[in-house]
Amino acid sequence: MAQHEQAAHEQRNWVRLTYRCNDRCVFCLDAHTHDGTDREREAIKAQILDGRAKGATRLILSGGEPTI
Repeated sequence: MAQHEQAAHEQRNWVRLTYRCNDRCVFCLDAHTHDGTDREREAIKAQILDGRAKGATRLILSGGEPTI
């Protein structure tokens, strides 16, 4: 299996850290969640641990726009 094919089949855990983005990109899939708040640290930790327990092999941290 090619490397890109293998990556396509990895189980990912997408964890949103904040809802602070104010960029309003037209292509954003979850712009409706941007209310200017941050997630609680314990909720983030719980989601990371839950993803690991469910077999996720890749952790993707997301949320907000770091250049704003």
